[in-house]
This record gives sequence, structure tokens and C-alpha cells, in this order.
Amino acid sequence: MAQVTRIHNGPQNAQILLRHTHNSHIPKSANSVSLKSQLWGTSKSVSLNHKNGVFLGNFEVSRCNNNVVRVSASIAATEKPSTAPEIVLEPIKEISGTITLPGSKSLSNRILLLAALSEGTTVVDNLLNSEDVHYMLGALRTLGLRVEDDKNAKRAIVEGCGGLFPTGRESKEEVTLFLGNAGTAMRPLTAAVTAAGGNTSYVLDGVPRMRERPIGDLVAGLKQLGADVDCSLGTNCPPVRVVGKGGLPGGKVRFLP
Repeated sequence: MAQVTRIHNGPQNAQILLRHTHNSHIPKSANSVSLKSQLWGTSKSVSLNHKNGVFLGNFEVSRCNNNVVRVSASIAATEKPSTAPEIVLEPIKEISGTITLPGSKSLSNRILLLAALSEGTTVVDNLLNSEDVHYMLGALRTLGLRVEDDKNAKRAIVEGCGGLFPTGRESKEEVTLFLGNAGTAMRPLTAAVTAAGGNTSYVLDGVPRMRERPIGDLVAGLKQLGADVDCSLGTNCPPVRVVGKGGLPGGKVRFLP
């Protein structure tokens, strides 16, 4: 058999190095190896060239949900290679039990924001413990909302504002929301403060990487709805500055292809 090494997961160029193992039998006439990666919903194949007893090649892979990349290798040769021992998997007759899946980052932040904009108290269970969610919770507190969260219990309790953030009623100064690199907080909150931010001005910013993430289409759409909003550096990326007008007038939005 042959050994496949140097397989790197993630959205990057995957380097494959195929070497002979001590027990391998690779015919001398073999000059190429066919590899196929099996990803979640995708596949990629590549042929490697033989040089000095080593097969080398590069191909591009994409990260799947469980960060697992499976690579199968076959050798093109005129001689028949040795047969490797087989592993027999017996079918499973029955599986039972309870599975608790982690919460979704995207859904967690959207639910928190909807809870903040609603009336009354909302209890959110199975909240994902992630950096994006932490930034959203911090931003809601900065906006004047009462928020309690228990990371061990994966629960948050949010007192809704009824459609107007407390800072929109109370703050006379510009409010800064620092959101790290949390795109699931930056985009929804940009729209939310234009509609529920009262007459207060807001600046939404983050880490340097956030300042490279486009948000121009959202800003253009909000402008068509009557919002006073701009990417303050003129780059179509954060920081975003919103000047409150007591709400979002509304209207029609047209996005160009």
C-alpha cells in the first residue's frame, strides 16, 4: 500500500505527498496516481506525477462542516498491485439515544436581536457560545438593553425594547458598537439601529479584518429606504456611521446586478 501524508484541512491549497511504505508494492511502471477528495457535498480529483520514488501534486479543497477531508488513492499501472487486507463493517441494526446539537451562530445572533426588538422578556436556550454571539450580547447591552447570559447553561434572557433601543431615547452622544470580526452582528445591527435607533448617531466598527469585509450593498439599500448611513472610510466596508432619524421611512429598494 501507499501512504498519503500532508493533508491540510480548510479553504486552502492542499499539499499531497504520497510515499511508498515498507510493505507497499508499487510497480516500477507506475507513473501517476489518481486522488479523489470526498468532501461534504463536493469532490475534487487530481493526478500526481512520479519523481524519485515520490508522487507530488497540489489541489484545492474546501472545508466541510466537520473539518474532515477524505482522500482515496488509486495507482495506474500495467502490473497488478498487491491486495491490501479488507476491513469488514457490519451493518448497524439499531441506534437509539439523544443528540444535542450545538446552536447556530447565525441563528443565535438573529434570535437575540429579534428578542431585543420585541416586547416583553425572551428566554433563549441552546445559545451558541461563540465570539460572534459574545459581541452581539455586548452590543445589546451598549444599546441599553437588559441582557443576562449563562454560558454554562447556554441560555440568555433578553428584555425587549418594543422597537426603540434605550439609547435612542436617552443618549445625546454618539454610540460606538465594537463588533470584532462578527459579521453576523455587524450586518443585522447596522439595519437595526437605522430603524430602532431613535435620533441618536451610531458608529459600528471592528477589528482590522472587519474593515476589509464589504457591506456596501446593505448600506446602499438602507439609503434607498431613507436612512442616513455611510461607510465612513469610503471603502464600502466598516466602520459604518448611522445618523438616526427617529426611524426608517421605508420605500422601494433596487439592487443592481
